[in-house]
Amino acid sequence: INIANPAAPREDAAVTMVGDILSAEIDGDYLYVTETNELTIFDIGDRLNPVVLGTASISDTGRSVRVNGN
Repeated sequence: INIANPAAPREDAAVTMVGDILSAEIDGDYLYVTETNELTIFDIGDRLNPVVLGTASISDTGRSVRVNGN
């Protein structure tokens, strides 16, 4: 979502997720998203063309994501 003009936010890009998104966090050029049983990491360096870098299975107790260091 581009909020350069807060009175008129617009969608610049979108990604398709399989499940329900539970949590998301941006750290620099990376977006970390948790779904019910999966963590997906995106490179969002080019905000108009996000790229999936990888996914990992997580237990169903993984409900949120926080980035701390490298």
